Amino acid sequence: MLRWPSERESRLASGELNEQVVTMTDSGAWAYRVDITTEQLTETAHTAFAVEVASSQSDFRKVVFGSRIDTELSPDALPAEPQEILEQAIAEETYTEEAPITEAFERLLDLLGLGAVDTAENGKQLWYNDEFYRYGLYINTN
Repeated sequence: MLRWPSERESRLASGELNEQVVTMTDSGAWAYRVDITTEQLTETAHTAFAVEVASSQSDFRKVVFGSRIDTELSPDALPAEPQEILEQAIAEETYTEEAPITEAFERLLDLLGLGAVDTAENGKQLWYNDEFYRYGLYINTN
């Protein structure tokens, strides 16, 4: 198949090699007889498909949460101080603390799966209070 302009201007495209024996190596090994034919082919540019992932809305929710959501928290299941920090971070779109960090922030980091992070973690996804959030942690060691 000749797709590129340089290929369409080659000895193969000109028909010069039709019915000729050519080799793939200088030693003469891998000999092939060339038979040139011209056909128009239609190549698929786009393919759409659908795969069933669940048979009910509740099963679908489990699939989505299992594959996309890193952490699911609810306000009533959080201790008061970590909840206040999380809600402040949500309201202000950031939250910072100086070292040494408070026990409440340390607890929140553990709940978010960030307790063992040394420098940074980004792109995490949180389901909290029936809403979706993206979260991360950056630690400045300077």
